[in-house]
Amino acid sequence: MRRLLLTPIMWGWVIIRSVAVRSYPVPLDAPHAESPGPHPFRVLIIGGGPAVGRGVVTHDLALPGQLRRAISSLTHRGVHIDLVSGPWMPIRRLVRTLRHLTPGSYDAIIAFVGVDDSLTLVPLSVWRRGITELLGFTHGLDPRPRLFLVGIQPIRSIPVFDARLGDHADAHAVRLNAISAALCAADPRATFLPFRDADRPPEQRFRDATGYARIASLLAAGLRRYL
Repeated sequence: MRRLLLTPIMWGWVIIRSVAVRSYPVPLDAPHAESPGPHPFRVLIIGGGPAVGRGVVTHDLALPGQLRRAISSLTHRGVHIDLVSGPWMPIRRLVRTLRHLTPGSYDAIIAFVGVDDSLTLVPLSVWRRGITELLGFTHGLDPRPRLFLVGIQPIRSIPVFDARLGDHADAHAVRLNAISAALCAADPRATFLPFRDADRPPEQRFRDATGYARIASLLAAGLRRYL
């Protein structure tokens, strides 16, 4: 009952705050990154939140470039990274988007999803069904890439959502993360990566290149045993 009462309030808040979100720069160049080398490791990054790269102006400064460098330094292999992101990509949209791609050509899929679902208090049943569909879709790919599902970041670590209503989104994110972790634990080709990048960005700004480098290091550490 409480969620039903809060949901329209959260939606209104998100719509209002989205004006501030859109005022920050995003990368406008091609959403790819590549390092030459043997046996290239192919990665698809998909989703919203940090995947969008808000706060920097090139993908080389955002996650594709930062992850390319992190993987190259760990493995000395070639790396090819593609990015499919959007400013609004809840779980159901992410699954629909993935179905229109050719993800079977990748060694790994890294999915950033859940910030939007947390902010709008998506029902837990909808989230569970969405994550189950995501895992089920990757089951049908041949060869099947490993799925890395990145946990939802602390909502109040996003300056524009650092307010009392953000506490409700944070609490909901914890519940969604628990579902994701449990479903990934039951799938031998899926890995849940807790999002520990809770460092607050500079006041009234999104991440800078250093912040994206921290996230890339977190991701590379999670991928390392599979590289």
